[in-house]
Amino acid sequence: MAYLAEFCRFLIFILLVLAAWGKTASWSKFADSLAATLHLAAPWRSAAALGLITIEWSLAALLILDGPWRALAMQAALLLFVCFALFIASILLRHRLVSCHCFGQENRHVNGHDFYRALILIAACCIMLNFTSSDLVVTPASQWLLLGCAFLFARLTIHLSDVVMILRHDA
Repeated sequence: MAYLAEFCRFLIFILLVLAAWGKTASWSKFADSLAATLHLAAPWRSAAALGLITIEWSLAALLILDGPWRALAMQAALLLFVCFALFIASILLRHRLVSCHCFGQENRHVNGHDFYRALILIAACCIMLNFTSSDLVVTPASQWLLLGCAFLFARLTIHLSDVVMILRHDA
């Protein structure tokens, strides 16, 4: 189970980095979308966007460090993903059209697949927190393999809507 926990740690790390990178690269669109979605006044627009991006970068950095910070960062990431899931659920239940800028500049609205992605991330956090063990050491070669697998899975979850559309089209 240590390998699964390590895979989940890498998955959360990669998704946090890609989300923070995408939001940083499309700063103004992300800040505008966040302000419109949360009905924020102009002075709070930049502060809210900067706060969320800073949290994502910080959690990603702490997940790479060894020691007690890793578990604390994963607990904070779990809280962040639960908040995301609740927020996405409220958008879906109200049938609101909200532009998705979760991973940068995208031309689509928040949908059910974003909610499923949040649930996957919550499950990954729980797995990492429950099955991390200091008894079993994962070799560097295994870590690189797990990192590559986590990157592929992260890309699949980021583009979950497209993956589902392709799978439905071929079925």
